[in-house]
Amino acid sequence: MKYQHYTAADFAQDAFFQKWVLEQDQDAHAYWSKWLLDHPGKEGEVQQAIELIHALEFDADFEKNTAFISVWQNIYSSTISKQRKQNYHFAAAACFGFLLIAGVLAVWMNKKEDVYQIYSSSHVTSTYILPDSSTIILNKGSELKYRLNKNKDRELWLEGEGYFEVKNWMPEGHFNPSSFTVHTDNASIEVLGTAFNLYEDTSKTMVVLTHGKVKITTTNDKQVYLEPGEFAEVEANASFIRKKKVDPELYTSWTNNNLKFDQTPLSVIAEWIEDRYKKKVVIPDSMDTITFTATLPNVKLDLLLETLSIAYQIEVEEEEDIIIFTLSN
Repeated sequence: MKYQHYTAADFAQDAFFQKWVLEQDQDAHAYWSKWLLDHPGKEGEVQQAIELIHALEFDADFEKNTAFISVWQNIYSSTISKQRKQNYHFAAAACFGFLLIAGVLAVWMNKKEDVYQIYSSSHVTSTYILPDSSTIILNKGSELKYRLNKNKDRELWLEGEGYFEVKNWMPEGHFNPSSFTVHTDNASIEVLGTAFNLYEDTSKTMVVLTHGKVKITTTNDKQVYLEPGEFAEVEANASFIRKKKVDPELYTSWTNNNLKFDQTPLSVIAEWIEDRYKKKVVIPDSMDTITFTATLPNVKLDLLLETLSIAYQIEVEEEEDIIIFTLSN
């Protein structure tokens, strides 16, 4: 009940709220997702709190975060909030300027009847709630552009990697749900009420569906539908879409800042390395069914290779775009 009256600063100080934003904790995620559905009028304060947490570069030290917010709030109260009593618009502009300087980008532009918003993540993964209440987790170094066009359809453009949890949303006065389409250089992904991981760079687009259904359309109008647990890859200027079954958790583990294996066969790990890093992996036939269980911090290839080498007592050699596993003598 207490959260109903929270301001953005109150949310940012709350350890359980910080846990949701910073750690992608499953219990916290389930709670806040439901809470936002029950309290749609608080989306503005929640989004401001998320931006503030990222702007101040918080980490998992919740006590330090709370103390930092307290100091910030005291400074804010003694400066900007006094101005607010005299000029509300000036205070809002000053607060926005602070967030912009801190590195949080949320730029609104008007172009005829279209509305754009830009979200970015520089050095850490960042969680944002879109205007339609969908949730996006951006991997570091990624950017997302959102537009609600004149037909009230949702269009997005992604550079980098993002995990999407899309809400089935019907605009006021409309009788059909708004479509949700994410564009990359190589393809467009049309979804409605689903969750998926999307990675793109100039050479390829990769999609992994966790639940729901999506349609992928390439720039040369090739189409394919994905079911949960399926992976699709579109290479630049390719005339086909490569599709296969995968373990979605392995491809989305970056959202929790770790890489989790649970009795995962080495052959599956090799496929993931090939998909993620575009490197050919060669392993002995005698090892392709051996399983591996571990949770590694972050998604760093060199750490994974070193761990596999120690776990299996094998030699790992890298030659340009080829990784070779050989049995130690």
